[in-house]
Amino acid sequence: MDMVRIHALGLFSITALWSCSTAATRQRLPEPVDAGSSALAVSVFIQPRTGPFLGTGKAPDIVLFARLEEGEDLDDLKTKDVLIPSTFVSGRDAYVLNVDPGSYVAVAAVYSEDLEPLHIPIGNVNVGKNVQVKFHLGLFDGTVTSRDYFSRELIEQTQTSVAPASFAFMGRYIGEPSLRFGRGDELQEHFLRVLEGQDTRREAVLDDLDAPDAAHRLSATVADRGLKADYDFCGRAAGVLRGTAWALMLERLKQGDSSPSL
Repeated sequence: MDMVRIHALGLFSITALWSCSTAATRQRLPEPVDAGSSALAVSVFIQPRTGPFLGTGKAPDIVLFARLEEGEDLDDLKTKDVLIPSTFVSGRDAYVLNVDPGSYVAVAAVYSEDLEPLHIPIGNVNVGKNVQVKFHLGLFDGTVTSRDYFSRELIEQTQTSVAPASFAFMGRYIGEPSLRFGRGDELQEHFLRVLEGQDTRREAVLDDLDAPDAAHRLSATVADRGLKADYDFCGRAAGVLRGTAWALMLERLKQGDSSPSL
């Protein structure tokens, strides 16, 4: 099946994907490419509790997914260097259309924000008698692109299987990002290097200051796989997918039957 996949993402690639993702909501959505085409969606909202993003909250521009082959488990994700970007995002819901049937997880979210300059005082230097120069560190002047890497626990919570010609919902999540990446779990470290390069280092504060964008660890404060979350998603998605073949699959999901009638 023809599907966009990503081996590695630089800042330019992510910007281009974001443009395509948002444009998809303004244009005709792609139809199923064959009779077995399936679709997935996940609801993600990023809600910081500390740092310069405090109180703003943000839905992702892109969510990245990975496929687990039959017999694979989460440990096998450490071998995956191919990720699947969402086709488009509507509100907090990220959709990926035309996936092969199988098992999938969400592994990262990407978003951009326009921030006012932030200046942090870092010290004073005496340059003469009774004269001091104050030094400030300037951060976040302009657009900042962030990549939030899902914790192993959050990845496991999103794991979902989708049948042929079906629609599956991975659940509703509110995630809290770390102030900086620092050290992540083994899956966060793996996907950090998949997206940013094998030589990427984010352990030290200076590593982040040298980087052109931001990276965070993301853990779930809300993880909802209940029937109400499914029902609420179906209500939102019905308007988004109206008039497409995906709407028929969505109706089966709403009725609690994710497999097509034979």
